[in-house]
Amino acid sequence: MLSESGLAALRLTSSSRGMTALWCSLWISCLLPLCVAPARLPTAQPTDSGSSESAFLEDYVLGMGENLEIPCDLEDHSEPVVWFKDGAGLVPGNRTRLGQRLHIINVSYEDSGVYSCRLAQSNTLLSNYTVRVTDSLSSGDDEDYGEDSEDTGNENNTT
Repeated sequence: MLSESGLAALRLTSSSRGMTALWCSLWISCLLPLCVAPARLPTAQPTDSGSSESAFLEDYVLGMGENLEIPCDLEDHSEPVVWFKDGAGLVPGNRTRLGQRLHIINVSYEDSGVYSCRLAQSNTLLSNYTVRVTDSLSSGDDEDYGEDSEDTGNENNTT
């Protein structure tokens, strides 16, 4: 049997656990949100708020092996421009020439992407282009020609 002092100690322990639980609950629900900054999703800030209205997206669809030539919409033709593909700066190469116009000869699937032209000094966006390279584009006559050649054979030929 518990003595009176043991019973009092048990009640004290029991009530202090309740207070501890109450304080923990209060701290978690009320004070913790004030201490921890709320999570926020990152938002993209427009980099070219003024020029994005004039730099619309134009689409180009080319067949494999064709040549691409796209202009940079530029008012002052003396300012240097830089070209980007999918956000990365382009460098001239054996198939690529850069300037007021972008020239790519003998395009391949790897040339598909979003191209943009910017002023070199201020990084102002001037033009955006979507380029998609597909299998050689045909006029549609090739398909009809193949079907017609089979149909024109002499069906009554019995040799």
